[in-house]
Amino acid sequence: MLFDHRTDPLENANIAGTPDAKDTVDRLSKILQAGWKNTK
Repeated sequence: MLFDHRTDPLENANIAGTPDAKDTVDRLSKILQAGWKNTK
């Protein structure tokens, strides 16, 4: 889940699936995967 706290401080709208958030989701996914790889 991904929220924009500037426009949605109560976290009512998950924006992870929106086209505008694609770059952010891709970037965060890569960071997450890199982190998991470093724990092995």
